[in-house]
Amino acid sequence: MRAPDSDALRGFPRSWFCRALQEYGGDLADLNAQLALKPDPEHAFAVGAWPRPYYPRAIAPAFFDRAFAGRNPDNWEWVERAESGWCFNLFLRVAIHLPGSEDWLFRGLHPYLRSTPPPIDHAHNLLRVCLQRLGLRVLPEPALRTVLRLESDRGRQVAQRGVDLLVKAAEPIHLMTLFALWHVTHWERPYSANAQDLLRACCAASRRFLGRSEFQVNSCTRAAADHVEISLGAIRHVIKHDGFRVPRSTKALERIAFFPLLVRDFKDRDAAISCASAGTAVAMDDFLFFEPAPYRRDVIPTGHELDLVTGLLLKAATFTKDDILVYDRDPAVLKQLSEPLERPVVRKRVAARS
Repeated sequence: MRAPDSDALRGFPRSWFCRALQEYGGDLADLNAQLALKPDPEHAFAVGAWPRPYYPRAIAPAFFDRAFAGRNPDNWEWVERAESGWCFNLFLRVAIHLPGSEDWLFRGLHPYLRSTPPPIDHAHNLLRVCLQRLGLRVLPEPALRTVLRLESDRGRQVAQRGVDLLVKAAEPIHLMTLFALWHVTHWERPYSANAQDLLRACCAASRRFLGRSEFQVNSCTRAAADHVEISLGAIRHVIKHDGFRVPRSTKALERIAFFPLLVRDFKDRDAAISCASAGTAVAMDDFLFFEPAPYRRDVIPTGHELDLVTGLLLKAATFTKDDILVYDRDPAVLKQLSEPLERPVVRKRVAARS
């Protein structure tokens, strides 16, 4: 057990603050006067216009001053005015005004900053969600072995290029993908060459992320970058030294290949992966219950069929940076936004002294 670092815990709320502040050109007064206001159902959000900024600014609630100080905005303790009787979640309110800003809080990495590191199931789930949002999938080990047997040099080059593109994209979702991928790989093969490569990729992506324009707005955002660096460094330390020791649940987890080959979605992608996997290992159930499927007519695919699916998978793995800069929003946030966005304030009762 370890005590969470207070500076590390405050880093990601500051990252989220920098993303919001950039929209206002560094004007904290404008940000406090408008971005924290209740959404207007009849008008789309527009900086300086809708919802109408709350004036006078001097008495506008200083929500973002507290966010910059490191207070997590993702809670229901924010009250517009003491007499209103209603509270709201500042994180969700801003997610309505600025779609995509929710990723800048790095909610998927928060468990790594707690006193006990999360089980490996968390990394698997985070990786699955991030890859699904990006439209990517890690090629399973049996399918990867088939690809490398037929196209060894090209397969390794394409796999490395996919990781490099995640580093170059360097948005929060790409960092979370790399950290989750590294944790899973490090847990399965501690300190392996591939795990070390992914560690270096996480370091490079972190440096690239901290160099983004959101952290160059003014002296406040540049100071915030230092705290975000502390948070990312703390997570790297946890995964490197404790990540391979964490437990897992009783459910089976899909094993990650010895190095990640990321493939984009295409028609019958799963059938192509199944065919490539059958070129290395065939389960007994396939012999008993196999039915003809795309790309193969029998349980054991022919050489021509394996050549075909190998070419398709390598083509799908040859994506560009622009391809992974377009992705879906976090489904967990979308679910929260479909629920009531205000709650009655719960007053804590203090027992009277006798």
